Amino acid sequence: MKTDKEYPATHSMWTSWFAIDQDGNVAIMECDDNGPAPINTPSFDADELLLATLISNDESNRVNYTKEQLERMMNSAEPSADYFNHFSDYDGIFGGLGEIDPDKLPLLQEAAQVKSSNIFVCVSEELNLWYISFSIPYYEDSQTSKKKLAQNAKARELYGRIKTENAIVRMVIFDWMLGYDEEETDYGRLKHCDSPYDMYFQDYDSCVPFERKQLLDEKLCVKETQLSKALREKAIRLPLRFQEEDKIQIGQYTTVYFDYIDRWILDGQKAAAVQYPDGSIWFVGDECRFEPIPLELGFSEHNVYSDCGNEYKINGKRGYRRFKG
Repeated sequence: MKTDKEYPATHSMWTSWFAIDQDGNVAIMECDDNGPAPINTPSFDADELLLATLISNDESNRVNYTKEQLERMMNSAEPSADYFNHFSDYDGIFGGLGEIDPDKLPLLQEAAQVKSSNIFVCVSEELNLWYISFSIPYYEDSQTSKKKLAQNAKARELYGRIKTENAIVRMVIFDWMLGYDEEETDYGRLKHCDSPYDMYFQDYDSCVPFERKQLLDEKLCVKETQLSKALREKAIRLPLRFQEEDKIQIGQYTTVYFDYIDRWILDGQKAAAVQYPDGSIWFVGDECRFEPIPLELGFSEHNVYSDCGNEYKINGKRGYRRFKG
């Protein structure tokens, strides 16, 4: 069965990527629609990024999770009976990492075949963990043929047996954003605290730094050596230690793009005025890279202008109205 499908963002243009600190610890960083995001970064949400590292058929997208890290993810799981209570009519098993009864593997494999887009991927044979995403083969409307309805009925029969025969011992759902609080993680959704990554989130105001959402004991965190070569090459390397940084301004270290911000032109280059963790304001490149320039130095010694009407001038001194005072 093919498992190399794409996992497009379901939450607009929220974007996530891996970052690696100077000690080799790996964090997931996520920004909302406005950025900033590293250039050429696909629009994946944090949960989709994590999911792809578990089940992608392309080994270059996989992370070699330890047994302890996989068990940590399953801390958020609910028993099968509780999970199925949230769904009716056996319409499907929706996007979860499940611990299965190995004696029921043939039943699950049969159910996986009823629709070509069903996903059934082994994550850990030792722990009997599989990613399971099954749905009814055909959308039902007034034009649905008897043959298609019969196929739907067969699928519901198999999905029902999965429930009644306890083929799935427990299930955890991958569906969250870092900007959401933990109370959003209902009916067995993976909690942030059970993910094996440090986590940083950039709020709607793209000019302020990313803020840390989770910091793990370094013994629990995914390490650079667990990432595939391709993922290591794509990751943003930061000259800092996550253990020491509550806030990170990503534009300080790499080329990023923004959306819905005040646009500036600095010496002919697109720029944004952003806040560093220490509160200072700097011009950084927008879809280009130049050495960041302090705000006052930019206004006093560089050719800077804005079409957004947010510049001010008091007693001959130029500045940015948003950060005035």
